Amino acid sequence: MGFAGSGGNQAVGTAIKLILDNHSAHISKETRAWLDKQPAGRFEFTFTPKYGSWLNLIEGFFSKFARSVPRHIRVTSKHELKERIMAGIEDVNRHPVIPGHTSSPRPLDMIRTTKTGD
Repeated sequence: MGFAGSGGNQAVGTAIKLILDNHSAHISKETRAWLDKQPAGRFEFTFTPKYGSWLNLIEGFFSKFARSVPRHIRVTSKHELKERIMAGIEDVNRHPVIPGHTSSPRPLDMIRTTKTGD
């Protein structure tokens, strides 16, 4: 189970909440058997809906990455392919997109309120 199996530094009694897609490794018999051996309530799994890949942030990243990296690159080795992929990821990290709102918040005194019964 890798990271989840290591237990990390979480306090005893603290639930670890995981959001997963419906990949077969996440719902396999082996995974279920491992979970059955864990203390009750230690892990909470939430699964994204099937055909809801747009909810999975890494799916969106890989989709955008695959469209932005030249499609028909030629490499001479796995090492060169890895170098090009890592260079692409480094480029993405140099120009992060930080989600947020573009409008500035309005002061509360500018918001009209109505009283009930008027």
